[in-house]
Amino acid sequence: MASDRVTSQRTGVHARQRGARWYVRVSFRGQRPEIPTDATSRAEAEAVGRALLADYEAGRSAPDAARTRVAELWADLRVDYEVNGRHIENLAKAWKHLEPVFGRDRAVDVTTPRLRGYVRRRLAAGAAPATARLELAVLRRAFTLGLEAGRVTRVPVFPSIKVENVRTGFLEAEGYVRLLAELPPHLRPLAVLGCWLGWRRSELLGLEWRQVSLVTGEVRLDVGTTKNREGRVAYLPPEALEELRAWRAETDRVERERGMIVRWVCHRDGQQIRDHYSAWRSACVRAGLPGLMLHDLRRSAARAYVRSGVPERVVQDVLGQRTRSILDRYNIVSEQDLRDAAARVQQVGGERRAEVVGLR
Repeated sequence: MASDRVTSQRTGVHARQRGARWYVRVSFRGQRPEIPTDATSRAEAEAVGRALLADYEAGRSAPDAARTRVAELWADLRVDYEVNGRHIENLAKAWKHLEPVFGRDRAVDVTTPRLRGYVRRRLAAGAAPATARLELAVLRRAFTLGLEAGRVTRVPVFPSIKVENVRTGFLEAEGYVRLLAELPPHLRPLAVLGCWLGWRRSELLGLEWRQVSLVTGEVRLDVGTTKNREGRVAYLPPEALEELRAWRAETDRVERERGMIVRWVCHRDGQQIRDHYSAWRSACVRAGLPGLMLHDLRRSAARAYVRSGVPERVVQDVLGQRTRSILDRYNIVSEQDLRDAAARVQQVGGERRAEVVGLR
C-alpha cells in the first residue's frame, strides 16, 4: 500500500474510493481536478489518471475539462449546427428533454448507468424508441465535439436502443386522388411533389420557385441543401406540372394582394409552411387514409418508379439515396402486387393453369 502511495505521488496521480466509485486527482501546473472513473480498483483508477496526465502534457485536453458542464457542450453543438447548416429545430426538441436531466451537470458526471436510466424514463413516459435514440445521438455528438476540442476527457458509453420503425404504408393511385380532393389548397403542392418526386419533407418545404421550371418541368435542389449535401435534378410529368402551374397562378395573386415576393413553393398566404401535421392528418382521415404520413409518399414514389421499369440507379438519384439497401426497404410489395403475380402465374406458355386459392 505504501509503495502504491509513493508511485502515485511521483506521477502526480492520486486515486481514492468514495462509496462504490473510484476517483482520480491529477496534479498538473498547479491544478488538481478530481475526476470520477469507471475503474473497479485503485490500479485501474491510477491508470486512468496517468492517461489523463499524458493528455494534459501533450495538449490533447486541459485540466479544467473536469469542470465543463453539459450545457457548455450543448452550446458548442448548437454553433456546429448553425455553421454546417443543420436543422436547429431538431436540436432544440432533443435538448428540451435532455436539459432538465443533464444540463447543469459536469460532463464527467454523465455515466452509462445514468444514460440507461434516462432512456428508461423517456420510454416509460411514452416517448418512441426512435425519439429517445435521437436524443442520445444529440448528446453523444456534443461529447464528441467536446473531446475534439479538449473540453472533456472522455465520451461515455452510450446505450443502444433497438428501433423497429420500418413503415410499410404507401399510397395507391386512387388514394392519391382522394387525398388531393381533401387537402387544403396550400398542402396540395406538398402532396403532388411528394408523390411524383419522392423527396424528403425538409427538401419539399425548402423548395423555392427559382428551383422550378414550369416550362420544362425541371425541379432542382441546390448543393448543400439535401441530407447527403449533394445537388439533385428531377422532372415532373405533365399532370404534376399542371397542378404546379395552377398553384403558381394562386401565388401570383397572393403576391399582388400582399405586395410581397413569395419564395417558397409550399407556402400558406406567402409564408413558408413549417407545420403541416394537423391539417394533413385531418385530410387523410376524410380521404379514408388514416395514419398516412408524408414520408409514405417517398416510399410510394420509389415503388412506382421501379414498377414502371425505371433503372434502380436512376431511382436512387431521383430520391437522393446513396445505398441500394434503402431502396430495397422502400420498394415494398402490396396486396395488389401479389394478386397481379397470381394472375400472371396462371398463364404459362399461353395455357391457363389452375386457379390460385388462399390457404386455410
